[in-house]
Amino acid sequence: MSKLGVLLYSLLAFVALSFCMAAIAVWFVNQSFHSQGPIQEPVFFDVGKGESLASVASSLKEEGIIRSEIVFQLGAMWTRKATLLKYGTYELEAGASMAEVLGELTTSQRSVIRSVVVYRVSSTGSRYELWSNQPGGGRELVAERTADTPWPDEVEAILATGKGVSYQVTVAEGLTSIQVAEALSAADFLAGDVNEIPAEGTLAPQSYSVFSGTGAADLLMEMEASQSAILQDEWNGRPEGAFVETVEAALILASIIEKETSVPDERGLIASVFTNRLRRGMKLQADPTVIYGLSEGRGTLGRTLTRRDLEVATPYNTYLHTGLPPTPISNPGRESIRKALNPDESDYLYFVADGSGGHAFAKTYEEHRENVRHWRRVNQ
Repeated sequence: MSKLGVLLYSLLAFVALSFCMAAIAVWFVNQSFHSQGPIQEPVFFDVGKGESLASVASSLKEEGIIRSEIVFQLGAMWTRKATLLKYGTYELEAGASMAEVLGELTTSQRSVIRSVVVYRVSSTGSRYELWSNQPGGGRELVAERTADTPWPDEVEAILATGKGVSYQVTVAEGLTSIQVAEALSAADFLAGDVNEIPAEGTLAPQSYSVFSGTGAADLLMEMEASQSAILQDEWNGRPEGAFVETVEAALILASIIEKETSVPDERGLIASVFTNRLRRGMKLQADPTVIYGLSEGRGTLGRTLTRRDLEVATPYNTYLHTGLPPTPISNPGRESIRKALNPDESDYLYFVADGSGGHAFAKTYEEHRENVRHWRRVNQ
């Protein structure tokens, strides 16, 4: 064989060997890219805004989620996803391959919530809670604080990153519009003040998902829209022959029911007492209505109601006036609205606290007086 022939043969052998090695390398990378990953249980992983593919690959390797940064980057380039990384927090399943990990990190809808700040508004004040969602399901209370105390430093660090953090406002049933508006104005993650107090009863007490920086006034508008929808839904579903004849009357009665009991199972009986009294032309004699008139809508006196208070003439004093008060006295929940439209069947005309958190009901004034005497003995 001539020297030229030997040279050509060697060149062809080299090309063939190179091709084989390249094929083997491609096969190896492809196998590694799609093979089961090392994590043994679900984990969360964060992708920062504008973070590069190399940085993400390095973090994945450091956290033991992938076995090779190079293979991950090559796989991203071959699949044309190298520039498609999405900012957010992602839950990665146990054994996720590099291909599956990349698929998660390049799909914006897959971003999950890692931490939830819950702002609870109740009659006893407002408080913050930080809940941590756990990979694979479940959640854990990390920390809580009152409106007047700061978060621990480690919680401040979590919130400062903004990664995978969402916010939720939960408003308890039975608060007045002034109480709700003031609490939302004080929330440190809501923006702006409330310049106009919504009409009483028009705010739906439930949980709302918000973003940090959401306007307090905007949230109140959402609460009004929710309550309007709830009220119309319950009104449309009311039974034939319902005692209350207008939506407004239903809301007023529901607001009184809401304030009279904290026991959900009692709402129907409380509603029946008030409905029975209204049918007979009896005064409602509901303490919460008196308190509302005296407190000018703030919902609390800061002291015990006295006998003299029952003689103060306000439009809301149902010891002096027959019928419903002129407006709602709180923001009732759906169940109280439903019971105002469809109370339990009973002959009860009276009720009083029984000393255990509930109420004792009576059909006659004599039975009621005995229940009152029992309550006084319990509370001595």
